[in-house]
Amino acid sequence: MRNLNKVIKISYVQGGNLEEELNKFLTAYRTTPHGTTGKAPDEMLFKRRLRTKIPELVPFDKCDEEVRDRDAVLKQKGKEHADDKKNAKYPDFKVNDKVLLQQRKTCKTTTMYEHDPYEIVYVNGSQVTIKSGENVCYKCNSSHVRKFEESDLPSGNEHIDESEHFKEPDTNEQVIDNSLVIAEPRRSSRSTKGRAPERLDL
Repeated sequence: MRNLNKVIKISYVQGGNLEEELNKFLTAYRTTPHGTTGKAPDEMLFKRRLRTKIPELVPFDKCDEEVRDRDAVLKQKGKEHADDKKNAKYPDFKVNDKVLLQQRKTCKTTTMYEHDPYEIVYVNGSQVTIKSGENVCYKCNSSHVRKFEESDLPSGNEHIDESEHFKEPDTNEQVIDNSLVIAEPRRSSRSTKGRAPERLDL
């Protein structure tokens, strides 16, 4: 699309025929081999090279198979490069594994994963089907779950006894009232109502 806009602008500046310039551009584009397939678009479509206006019969070759093989190889190379750059790893989940499901964050104290574990019942690539304790199945991406470890369970030692932190008030201690004392505003006792200013006294 960028090249097409460029051709239109050049034709407008030079004052040429836009239709002829577009035909030249399309001819050049259709006869140029593609970077991935290695074949020109016209050769892929008509099974022959664009040479003349007269169509000709050519024997069938293995052009499609070669193009598909080349396309698959280059796509695999691109995938491997992206996986290596992003340090991607394949999930190692198996059926009957216990996992924790990522939950939506509703407040600052919300944990990243739910407390109750789920069981994997089916694995399809990066998609897993998990089952809850109520026998309800969910489908989700493997990036939304993580393996459940026994250390994820709260231990009995982590129970906090509230009686240890609660202290009964001592009746002998002095109780200080922290209530605010509002002082009345101070007003002048001298009244000037009904008196003339001193500058008028003669």
